This record gives sequence, C-alpha cells and structure tokens, in this order.
Amino acid sequence: LAIRGTDRVLEVGTGCGFLTACLARLCAKVTSLEIAPELADDARRNLRTVSTWNAEVLTADAFSYRPDAPWDVIAVTGSVPAPDERFQHWLADGGRLFVVTGEEPLMRAQLVTRKAPDRWTTTTLFETSLPALLNAPMPVKFRF
Repeated sequence: LAIRGTDRVLEVGTGCGFLTACLARLCAKVTSLEIAPELADDARRNLRTVSTWNAEVLTADAFSYRPDAPWDVIAVTGSVPAPDERFQHWLADGGRLFVVTGEEPLMRAQLVTRKAPDRWTTTTLFETSLPALLNAPMPVKFRF
C-alpha cells in the first residue's frame, strides 16, 4: 500500500486492533470499522495499551458506512465474495486499496489504485483465502 506519514487510512475489519496499530505507526490517522461491538471495545483497549493515539475504532458496518471525505489508503481485512466497487470510489486520487475478492476456492488479493476520478488500475498480488466480511454482497448464483 506504500503508506506515507501523511496518509489517512481506513481499515475495514478491526478485529483485535493489531493491524490497526501497525497502520497507525505508518500514517497520520487510521479510522477502523468493526461491526462487532465487543471486538471494537477490545481493540480500543488494546490500542490504548500500546499508546496508539492516532487511531479510532468505529462500531460500524462497512456496507452501510458513508465516509465524509476520500481516503488515501483502504485496507479491507476480510474478503468480498462479489464484485463491489464502493471501496474504490472512497479513494482519493492516487489512493490505494487492498481487497480480497472472490469465493472459495479462488480468491485474489488485489491492489486497486485510483488514477483519476473515473479510472482505476487493479493488480492481482496473490491467491489466498479469507472469511467474507459480514453483510458482504454475495454473487448471484446461476439457476436452471
């Protein structure tokens, strides 16, 4: 993601806050979304324990979240089974997005970079497997 010290970072899926703390060491500010209230509370405590003050954890569902400004970097820590362009639209020009897309057995970790208001490039980094984010849109299944 080539994170810079001036970047504003959005993390989707806080969990315990470990990656949040790592991101916070590299950027100006991290906002992390965690859908599970108990995990969000644990992450806030963990971040305070390691003196991470430039990170906030919001108890929120990424699929109903509406950002108030574009992000320089977005890291999505769960998979998105169906194509969903919302995250790339939240990027500032030059912004970078890490997201895993697809379903078992074929998921791809991708880096999406916003080149212009209506132009992005996508690079597949590697194949992997991650649980889907809660409430992630599912692909339409073929039926006879």
